[in-house]
This record gives sequence, C-alpha cells and structure tokens, in this order.
Amino acid sequence: MKKKVLIGLSILIAFIGVIAFVAANSPNRNDFLAKYDLEGMTVKEIVAYLENDLNEPTNFSAAITGSKLLLGDSQQQVELELPNGQFYLSFAPYVNQTHPCANHNLVTCRGELKNKSFEVKIVDSQTNTVIIERTIISSSNGLLVFGCLKINVFKSPYHMGI
Repeated sequence: MKKKVLIGLSILIAFIGVIAFVAANSPNRNDFLAKYDLEGMTVKEIVAYLENDLNEPTNFSAAITGSKLLLGDSQQQVELELPNGQFYLSFAPYVNQTHPCANHNLVTCRGELKNKSFEVKIVDSQTNTVIIERTIISSSNGLLVFGCLKINVFKSPYHMGI
C-alpha cells in the first residue's frame, strides 16, 4: 500500500515539476509586448500604434478580427480581446485595385490614397441614425481608420445585423 502511495506521489510531483518548468521557460504575454514596445498599452492604443507604424519588425504580424487582436512572431502568438461590445473599423479607399479582407492585417495592409481628405458618413440602416459624419484624412498607410467602436447588437427576424 505504501509503495502505491509513494508511486502516486512521485508521479504527482513529477507532473507538477513539468508544469512549473514549462511555465518558467515559456515567454509570457507581457514579455512579448515589451519586446515590440507595446507593453502598458491598451488594445486600442496598440491598434492605433501599429496602424501608423510603417517600420514593421521582421517576422512580426498583427491581425484583427471581430473580437480579437492577434499578435505574433516566429516564436510566439498572443491574443488580446477587443474591449467588450467594440469592433475595429477601417476602410482602404482605392483608385486602381483592392482585395478582399476578412481579417485586417495592421502591419501589411496598405491603401492607395495616403494622407488624403475624405468626407465620411456612416448611417445605421435600421434607424437612419448618423453614427459618424466628418472629414477624415487617410493615414500614412492609406487607410481611413476609425479604431475600436462601440456597437449595439440587435436581433433581426433573420438572426443577423449590427
């Protein structure tokens, strides 16, 4: 009986040791953010910083989905949740060509019309409420960036819509 208990304890101690070793030797999110001078920034600040930085580090990637900011390099991937009830919005005005964009890449997506002025009006099609109406100057990467916006989600009879 004592032998079985000792074997069980040995296995448990070995398991805890492996977990502690892996945790101690794997880079954490804060180390990753510090490596790219993003430590201490909110998700909104990181997005704004990356949208305007045209000097991307080698092997660095940053994509944004409807709910997450995905950062990575050849060593590590980090996911940061967007603030509750917010989504990221940007447009890439173009003259000659565009591309489909399901997940926006903050460091490689570029628009054609850099530092140009645009009259923008965004209207809620359900209520005709004007959400944004102003002149916006495209950034140095050619995008019209609205950043993280708060939205009201509603249910339609067709189970879709924002």
